[in-house]
Amino acid sequence: FTVVSSSQSSGTAAGRATYLGVRPVALPVTANLTLEPVSGTGKTLSAYLYKNGAKIAGSKVSTITSATLPQNLTVVWQGILVTNDYYEIYIENNTDAIDLKVKNAVLRVN
Repeated sequence: FTVVSSSQSSGTAAGRATYLGVRPVALPVTANLTLEPVSGTGKTLSAYLYKNGAKIAGSKVSTITSATLPQNLTVVWQGILVTNDYYEIYIENNTDAIDLKVKNAVLRVN
């Protein structure tokens, strides 16, 4: 990840967005990814948001795709953040153990 801008937050190359504000705040969180399996067809892929290292089960978004047919996934969430809370995006192959390739990804907390 490349941190493009931040205000009352910090971001890392690993894709973690941390809230540094003093007051609790309700903010929308959006993750947009383009991904595909490195091989095979008919793979079910999912993306989740994690807050402070814990999966937000209700944030799961899935698609079915194949190698060379990248699919876009968008995860939208709203959460209360306090100082040092952080969000991350995780991906999962729900079909088998084939690796996944992320072509583009944006994690936005605003």
